[in-house]
Amino acid sequence: VIYISAMGPDGFAEVSRRNIRGAEALRRRLTGELGLKDYTGGPVFNEFTLRIPVPRHQWTAPFDRELIMPGFWLNDLNPSLPADLFAISVTEKRTAAELDRYVSCAREALK
Repeated sequence: VIYISAMGPDGFAEVSRRNIRGAEALRRRLTGELGLKDYTGGPVFNEFTLRIPVPRHQWTAPFDRELIMPGFWLNDLNPSLPADLFAISVTEKRTAAELDRYVSCAREALK
């Protein structure tokens, strides 16, 4: 609440736009360039869910080496959900270079 109050309405609107643009850009790259399947199915704010077609350890290993927190498995929160669902969040603090590193790690994980 303090963060939002300090930004004011214009600042909050800009942060929101940056969240939406970053999340959508990463989602497009992961689904378009790497062929991952989108589970979200519609517009996003800063989070989306993909189906990850490789074992958990294979997916997370490149991110671990780069000290990147890649997201989380939805099945860990709700065991009734499919085990391949992975949630990814992109905030206004992520740079284009950081998103490039994320895509590089994902590409490596899918080999």
